[in-house]
Parts: sequence; C-alpha cells; structure tokens
Amino acid sequence: MKEAHKAGFPAMFLDSKCLQLGHGRDRRLLWDTITDGTPWTAVECSTDKAYTNRMLRNLGPPVADQRGRLHRWQRQPGWTLGG
Repeated sequence: MKEAHKAGFPAMFLDSKCLQLGHGRDRRLLWDTITDGTPWTAVECSTDKAYTNRMLRNLGPPVADQRGRLHRWQRQPGWTLGG
C-alpha cells in the first residue's frame, strides 16, 4: 500500500483480503494473490452474499438488511432472524 501511494496510485483496503488500486473504470482489485483480471474473483465475490453485503456496507451505499432463513450450519449463537 505504501508503494502504491508513493507511486501516486490511490489505494485502499475494502476489507482484510481485498485491496483496491485506482478508481472508476481504471481500478483494479487484488484479493490475496488474485486480481480482478482473474474471472474467479468476480464469481467468488458475487456468489458470496455475506461478503458482498459486508463490502458494500463498508463502501457506504445504502444496503438492505439481509434477513431470511439460515441453515443450521450457518447459525451462530446469539443470532436472531428478522421478522
């Protein structure tokens, strides 16, 4: 990240795994060692509803509450479902 800023590239972490370099149509996303040029990244991000929801919330646009049924293996102690 320091090197990106030193080189004049805007850079920010979207979360602990995803780094964004640049803005708009010229931006690049790096997820661990994979870039957005790798088709897997887009598919993985878009199919992980919880991750996508967290990422959007962190970026600031209005995001609907995620409510619905959870499978037994998805439930965590103390979680409640909206009604």
